[in-house]
Amino acid sequence: MKAVEFFLQKIVLNHQDRKSFAILEVVIWKISISKDYPEGIKYRAWLSENGETILGFDHHKSKWPHLHIRNHEVGYVFRGMNELRADIEAMIKKKGFFMKTKKVMLIVEPSKNALNRAFSVLKKPATVKKYAGYEMISFPDFETLGRVITGARLELLTAIRENKPGSIQELARIVKRDFKNVYNDVKLLAQFGLINLVEDCPRRSASPIAKFSEIVLAA
Repeated sequence: MKAVEFFLQKIVLNHQDRKSFAILEVVIWKISISKDYPEGIKYRAWLSENGETILGFDHHKSKWPHLHIRNHEVGYVFRGMNELRADIEAMIKKKGFFMKTKKVMLIVEPSKNALNRAFSVLKKPATVKKYAGYEMISFPDFETLGRVITGARLELLTAIRENKPGSIQELARIVKRDFKNVYNDVKLLAQFGLINLVEDCPRRSASPIAKFSEIVLAA
């Protein structure tokens, strides 16, 4: 069976420090199961910036699975699609790029309803299409939502997205607030999954990274 392309997607990724972006192209082909392709698939996941290769995961007949790091090529042990995805995301993060979900949905509902939704997706995975493109955070009531999503924290989310501060200290200067209060708010936002906190090395301050471009409230 000749390889048949059945999936192609390009994903634009922002860099955590530079005001630049890279493109991740993921291509998957179906192919006859063989010694070269025991899973019946071949794949390519390629990250490039300004037309230059940053890294790439590849698998074709003349070679076993391997990894390109700019102009260098090293072997790669394929352990399964879930592991491949985890390795791709880890390498992307290491290079300073982030795969961002664009929207987050804040839902006010009984906790039982939230749990029912999660298990309905487990029972019938097709229902996940209804929530495609969103991450969801459920709150049991508006009082709890109001304690987490305050006006000051919404201001921080906007400042992080628009200004891309390199540290919490820089963020505090941007919003003209006390560092300790901003630090506590940033930690809480990260705890709820509304931002990422990244430390490049132990001695460097954590950088707050925006995850979402839109917040949707549902009740």
